[in-house]
Amino acid sequence: PQQTPQQTPQQTPQQGFPFPPQQTQSPTNGVMTAQQALALQANCPPGEFAVMLEKPPAGRSPVGLQVVPVQGMQLRVARLTEGLLMEWNRAHPQYEVKVSDFITEVNLTRSNSTEMLNHIRIDRTLVMHIQRQQGKRAEQ
Repeated sequence: PQQTPQQTPQQTPQQGFPFPPQQTQSPTNGVMTAQQALALQANCPPGEFAVMLEKPPAGRSPVGLQVVPVQGMQLRVARLTEGLLMEWNRAHPQYEVKVSDFITEVNLTRSNSTEMLNHIRIDRTLVMHIQRQQGKRAEQ
């Protein structure tokens, strides 16, 4: 029997994202412009904001994120380390991800922390929806 080729996670369709990943990169440093980051927010439910990270095609560049699953539905940011997310935070302080924030969606997947973790580990482009913890200031 002939096998059909498996789709690799990097070939995941970008359907539903506000614009293709190649349009999100500035020519100088690979970080989205402020206007692009603002446009990304249009698809967020109230109380959430979006972050988009693009892993480089070659080599390993860490996301710089440690998370804890919450009731199998969300991911809580436990620790931030140097990496793509810290670069995002420096470039977009108005959409900064902080310790204790919740990741509510990753690449159109909601309410499934295992699948969201898989997207973070495998996918090259990450669009994550973040919700700030209510009633407590997030740690810096």
